[in-house]
Amino acid sequence: LVNLRFGLWKEAVAAVRRDGPCGKRCRDELQNTADSKVHRAVKQMVLGFANEAAGRSSDEQSAIVGPPPLDAPARSLGSMRDNPDRRAQMALVAAKYELAARRAYTRGDLAYTLAALRNLSRLLDAQPYMEPEMWYYDPRTCLGFVLLTHGEHGAPDPAAALEAYTAALSRRPRTPWALIGAAQAYAALNHSGAAANPYGLQFQAAAKDADVKITSSCPQYALAAPLV
Repeated sequence: LVNLRFGLWKEAVAAVRRDGPCGKRCRDELQNTADSKVHRAVKQMVLGFANEAAGRSSDEQSAIVGPPPLDAPARSLGSMRDNPDRRAQMALVAAKYELAARRAYTRGDLAYTLAALRNLSRLLDAQPYMEPEMWYYDPRTCLGFVLLTHGEHGAPDPAAALEAYTAALSRRPRTPWALIGAAQAYAALNHSGAAANPYGLQFQAAAKDADVKITSSCPQYALAAPLV
């Protein structure tokens, strides 16, 4: 998922095709556990993203992962004590929302993409705090990207994008993906450039020691992939 977040498609696909440290033994011993089921689903989600980014069909992966809930649940899955499988349950639902949103983005169905990302954000917000966090990133950073580049109805909406980015920053301050998105949205709203961009300054500070260049708030949507 780290490779997916950075849009490192070759590395992401290679990781999906590995069986892990114990190979076939892990598959045989864990194949019916909640963790193994979600592990397979997340791998298919990553392959689906890579295919979409390469201009190929992700129908096979979508069929395996399955569709997201129709009722947009925004309820807590309980504490770890009450529900030991809650992380696996959350990841499975998240994978469904993520792949459905990405597929809709490819076909130009912005309304569905935005709705799916918003539903996933609400579901994540409803979960009790835990470390590591329930999902690998804040979907609002991709929500902001779609709003900034296409808007709700096909026209870029930097104001709505900035709102999404600031909501992400309120949950996790100094996140570089949210900061660069907010900086780009702020710049689009302030064409004169007379005032210093506060988000741009914060992004420079947050990313000054990074060993990977971040150019988009949502690389998994923004960056094309080679055929995989």
